[in-house]
Amino acid sequence: MICLLITTFLLSSLPSPEVSSQTATTSASSGTGVYAVITRANSPPNRDVGWIGVNLSLLTSKGMSTVYSWPPSAGECIFVIDSSGNYIVIERGADDLVKVTPNGTMTEIYKFVGDYAPTDVKIDSAGNYIVTGMSGNKLSKISPDGVMTVIANLTAPNAVAIDRFGNYIVTQTKEPTLYDESTLNRLSRVYPNGTVSVIHDYSGGTLPLWLAIDSSGNYIVTLYEEDKISMVTPAGVERTVASGLGGPYSTVIDADGNYIVSSAAYHQMIRISPDGVRTVLYTFQRPPGTVQVISAGDLRGAPTITASTVTPTTSSVATRSSAGTTSASTGSGATSTSTVATMPVTTPTKPSTTSTATTSGAGSTASSQAQAGGWSPDNTLLAVAAVGAITIAVAALALRRKH
Repeated sequence: MICLLITTFLLSSLPSPEVSSQTATTSASSGTGVYAVITRANSPPNRDVGWIGVNLSLLTSKGMSTVYSWPPSAGECIFVIDSSGNYIVIERGADDLVKVTPNGTMTEIYKFVGDYAPTDVKIDSAGNYIVTGMSGNKLSKISPDGVMTVIANLTAPNAVAIDRFGNYIVTQTKEPTLYDESTLNRLSRVYPNGTVSVIHDYSGGTLPLWLAIDSSGNYIVTLYEEDKISMVTPAGVERTVASGLGGPYSTVIDADGNYIVSSAAYHQMIRISPDGVRTVLYTFQRPPGTVQVISAGDLRGAPTITASTVTPTTSSVATRSSAGTTSASTGSGATSTSTVATMPVTTPTKPSTTSTATTSGAGSTASSQAQAGGWSPDNTLLAVAAVGAITIAVAALALRRKH
């Protein structure tokens, strides 16, 4: 009876996987996706603390490889990819705008001074870097040779995108402080001449973070605190297009019109199709940062490891020292590399209510909850094995006491 009670209790506490009735449809071939992503580096597993060093990594069906590593002093890093395949990166902690080549060579483009606090960067048709400065309350343009021009003064600009007309679409996010209790949660349009117009005002508790622009000219905005993605038309009409994403952080739109979202709570990169079907492309060990699409497609075949089989892999990458210099540089113009341990992925144990559609095998389709940061079949097998072991142990103890 004791054994039965223990078994019943433990099994009843296990979350039940839910199966979605949605099916995944994709025009991309299996395993053809290539993504660049910012990940946290060298912190204890399952410890979501700050940006204790970050990696810029490439993610393919073969796994994750590090392009460049920063120390904790760099803080959070935000990036975009230019037409030559270079990574243009904002080091928020160091107030730097830098360029990282595909082979890991880093050069500084611009050093911000004062309280500018760069938060996002995009590249216009002329190759200029458009940078928001949240504390400096400025939207600025930096030429490729490092000359900065202020485009407009506006309160707390956060993320920026550039529409087809060359206008700058900006999220403005100001939270109350001890000295200023006012808030501002707004989506605005800044014209090239510096004129600012309001597109949409969000309610006081809403926190618009990153944004992208779809092929129809709509603005796709992540609302982190409300755990959803908002679509706003150029006329300012807003509606929710997805929710329950585990704290959507950044979003980009791939060539097929899918939203690629990084989830802070679920440690996942999620693809949402135009008709609402969700696919977990990758599960990270720690919360991912910004993501950029190099080639749209799936990542099936990418290694997923559990905590019991974690084996760090090594890749030869350039790194930046905490003093702000590139440790790959020898001082004579030559470049060396250092070996940095990187962790592929591990499935988190955070609960999820997101129904995930995944494509299996040779074109067949399967939908499951297992990848969405929740309970998986492997975990269930381990739990049942553990229950069996406990049951045997209790039975043995009862038999010993009887004799």
